[in-house]
Formats: sequence, structure tokens, C-alpha cells
Amino acid sequence: MGQVVAHALGEHTAVLLCNQGLVVVADTPRQSVVLALMLERACRIQLLAESQARP
Repeated sequence: MGQVVAHALGEHTAVLLCNQGLVVVADTPRQSVVLALMLERACRIQLLAESQARP
């Protein structure tokens, strides 16, 4: 599974794994936490926006 995740990440810093969660890669643990929190917030905002969309 590690090779699949590495391939999915490519040159990016984060990837969402279906039914598994989030993988974040950064230079320091602090940067990893900040990136994970930012991505979680962005996902939450996206879900809220989609739930308010009207047809």
C-alpha cells in the first residue's frame, strides 16, 4: 500500500485515501499538522457549500 500512496502523492503534499483518511507529507511535523488542518477545513467548507447548493 505504501507504493500506491507514494504514487498517488506524486509531487503533492497531501492525498485523501478512500475509507482510510488523509496522508500529509512535509518537512517538519509542525508543517504536517498545519497542512492537515488546512485540508480538513477546506473539505468541511466544500461539504457545507455543496449542502447549500440549490438545483
